[in-house]
Amino acid sequence: MARDMKRVFQDLHSELHQLEKKYNPNNKNLHFYFPEKADRNLFLKLQSLAQEGLAIVQKNREFFLSNDLYAGGMFWYEIFLLISSASLKIKTDKIQQDIPKEIIFDLTDVLVDIVEYSAQTGGDIVKRNHEALGNTLYCFYSNDLVESIRKRSNESQNQPTIEFVEWTISRVKNLRQKNNR
Repeated sequence: MARDMKRVFQDLHSELHQLEKKYNPNNKNLHFYFPEKADRNLFLKLQSLAQEGLAIVQKNREFFLSNDLYAGGMFWYEIFLLISSASLKIKTDKIQQDIPKEIIFDLTDVLVDIVEYSAQTGGDIVKRNHEALGNTLYCFYSNDLVESIRKRSNESQNQPTIEFVEWTISRVKNLRQKNNR
């Protein structure tokens, strides 16, 4: 079944690789470097890919509640990494205003919804999900965004998701406080 899931994610994974090639042409390790550029089109495509990936996971809910997200290949790991580093690039370049608020809200909705599955088995994928949500929240911070992700997690009625989101919000608020001194 895990091989089947890799095949199901194959097209999305291929699109993600093409996107990363475009924005990270020198194939730098996104754990340590930002993509060369980040813009509205990148975030629009990340939002779309994440939504499509979430739809696949939800369609195969029982499978992903008992198997980690890696069972779909490295799609989730790589998209979390690209979202995280692209968010930091946007903040570094001080161009947050160029990304429509709706794209960020939709993207963070997906990052909250996928927590149910990333937290189910734990491990490194939870950290990558946390970094993607946390860096997106940090870089596009607004009270409206905080309330949006909080509302989304509460609507899930999934305690691990609610705790994950509150933990992420707390970490981001602490980081913002430290950096505003």
